[in-house]
Amino acid sequence: MKYKTLAALMVAALSLSACDDTTDSIGGSITDKVDMLTVTDSSFTATTQTVMADSVYSRSFSPYLGRVVDPETNALVTGNAMMQFQTFANPGFIAENKLKTTDSYGRKVPAATYLQLYFTTFYGDSTAPQKLRVYELDKPMPETTKYYSNFDPIEKGYVRTGGYTVDHNFTIQDLSLSDSVRNSNGETHAISIPLNKAYTAKDGTKYSSFGSYLMTMYRKHPEYYANQNKFLKNVLPGFYVKTIGGSGAMVKIMAGWINMIQVKDSLVKVYDSTAKDSVWETQQFSTSAYVSLTPEVLQTNVITNGSELKDIAADNSCSYLKTPAGLFTEVTLPVEEIFNGHETDSINSVKLTLPCLNSTRANRYSPYTLPKANYLLILPVSKLKSFFENNELPDGDLSHTTNYSSSTNGYTFYNISGLVKYMHHHKGETDWNKAIIVPVTVSTTTTSSGTTVINKVTNDMSLTSTRLQGGTTPLKVTAVYSHFAK
Repeated sequence: MKYKTLAALMVAALSLSACDDTTDSIGGSITDKVDMLTVTDSSFTATTQTVMADSVYSRSFSPYLGRVVDPETNALVTGNAMMQFQTFANPGFIAENKLKTTDSYGRKVPAATYLQLYFTTFYGDSTAPQKLRVYELDKPMPETTKYYSNFDPIEKGYVRTGGYTVDHNFTIQDLSLSDSVRNSNGETHAISIPLNKAYTAKDGTKYSSFGSYLMTMYRKHPEYYANQNKFLKNVLPGFYVKTIGGSGAMVKIMAGWINMIQVKDSLVKVYDSTAKDSVWETQQFSTSAYVSLTPEVLQTNVITNGSELKDIAADNSCSYLKTPAGLFTEVTLPVEEIFNGHETDSINSVKLTLPCLNSTRANRYSPYTLPKANYLLILPVSKLKSFFENNELPDGDLSHTTNYSSSTNGYTFYNISGLVKYMHHHKGETDWNKAIIVPVTVSTTTTSSGTTVINKVTNDMSLTSTRLQGGTTPLKVTAVYSHFAK
């Protein structure tokens, strides 16, 4: 009857409100006495434990570089990155006869070439010295390969034997620049790695610099620059950038390119004070050509964690979430208890609350603290791998996201009833009542109607640490039920 439709809508609305409200008279307030809807709630407990994340699916458009000491565990966390580059049919090279620099091989070449990696976000000490090594890749990274954070491109044969390598020392705050130049960039910083040492191509041809190689290849084979696949196969498969020295900071790369600075002459009219007249004068200025990092090409993170994580994972007084590629929380949900005695009821909502606890180890080894995870994802343990490998989105049924609330100092999954029902249906299978909670990065977009929707969810590869109530202290789970009186 028509009252049932109304009641269903009202119950859906109730599932979004706090389950601690009194529900004794809800049914009578929205339906008549003949068709009485009864709404009740019950509280249960769930248990959790910390699990080691040996590695995570690590395709990322924002690689992390650097090395820091985890202030809670004293473990070294290192970020390395594999990078490929996009090019354009016209990358910006000027005419060869306009170049001013001639190398020892008689070629007109760029004045200088740099791998420039830009970032606005970093963790740690802006003056801590660190050292990177850039390796030339031997072959492109296949798009079909599932890259995890423990992937070693050297061990797997992706780095060219005897290929181009460059070492570079850097600090977040580039101390080689004047204060005025450094401050003029605002919040944007750059790691600028010179690629000016001599280079020998696979065919044995020698070049005075990597920029000379890129420019000469464009002169000989402009078709190689026509699209990404041709460029990766015939010119540059990519670089592996590895942290090899120092510690104290980690950066999130937001953009990058190989910049070839070319110098040419130009006639400009200037005023000559001696002659008291305007004259034509030859002046030099620079222009650049680029190949760049873009979301269209593959970037991956390679993360290593110290063995000290095992100690914190064994702490059963709570549970932990640590990124990158560190610790997850596994929760055992009271599926049987939720269904017991409610076989004929509708389960309208199941709420799981995760209060945060203060770290007992903060600042023990470092003046820096790690932030809490911003977003969390919950889903069945058995679905974890496929979710990220298939670039799935939370469906509000088996998988859900939530974000940190500073007002409650915790996280709340307001309605995981679909997850609980799925578990009940698969009762008896391996890990049937276990879900995994994972820190994630969530990207959103706004539709033409003004609605914000999630368009991408990836493993959080930033530095975070979250200590949750759990372990030997149960978590609260609340279920809301409804049924119509016969």
